[in-house]
Amino acid sequence: MMHRYRSNLALLWLSWSGILCLFLTWRAVDRDGSVVTTLTWLTPHVVPTLSLVGGVAIATRAEPEARYDPHARAAYVRALLASGLYLFVVSAALVSVVLTLGSAEETLKPFGLILGLLQGATAAALGVFFAKSPAAS
Repeated sequence: MMHRYRSNLALLWLSWSGILCLFLTWRAVDRDGSVVTTLTWLTPHVVPTLSLVGGVAIATRAEPEARYDPHARAAYVRALLASGLYLFVVSAALVSVVLTLGSAEETLKPFGLILGLLQGATAAALGVFFAKSPAAS
């Protein structure tokens, strides 16, 4: 069960990040400088957590399946919801760049504080989930 939970989180982060990168590639065709600005803004908001989730999923893949723990399931649901909300706000920030006529930098600036707070909450939810993962019996 825990392997599936970890895999689901890794799949969420990997697929959503891939979609965001495809979106930025598509935007590269339309605007010159905004893609570099947007990618520079996006990297610190996505890569650290993506690396954490992917690394844990890969590192624990070979572990034997642990016994079921209902507290771990609750922690998984919180981590999944926090991740979904966080990635939704990142996506909303990138879509706002497309919908506004202003510079990408000015459009993305207000999202920095919101995402900083959300990233902390998301990392905490992921940390609790990984800590709640029961030891193999």
